Amino acid sequence: MSKTELIYEGYTPVERIGMTKEFANHKQVAGDHYKKYGDLQPWDVVIRWNLGYLEGTALKYIARWRDKNGIEDIKKAIHFLEKLVEVEEEKQQTKIKDCYVTHGTR
Repeated sequence: MSKTELIYEGYTPVERIGMTKEFANHKQVAGDHYKKYGDLQPWDVVIRWNLGYLEGTALKYIARWRDKNGIEDIKKAIHFLEKLVEVEEEKQQTKIKDCYVTHGTR
């Protein structure tokens, strides 16, 4: 089945009128490092798992490291995860401080 047939699958001929663009998952802009996953792109995992920017970007670098930039992409993924740790630790500290201010000491 071609990509065009996949796009039109499930639509009536009348509904297909004007449907000329391909869906984003059916094309790769610059490079082919995600094509080996078929129609599954890192952004699909990010959306399905409800990941944020930092987690999603780390996932992207992990998914492509063997096919694109090697160890550099692993380092980029680690960098984003380090930032995620900083953000989450700060949230915990703020939560503890807010609790202390709200409830005081005994």
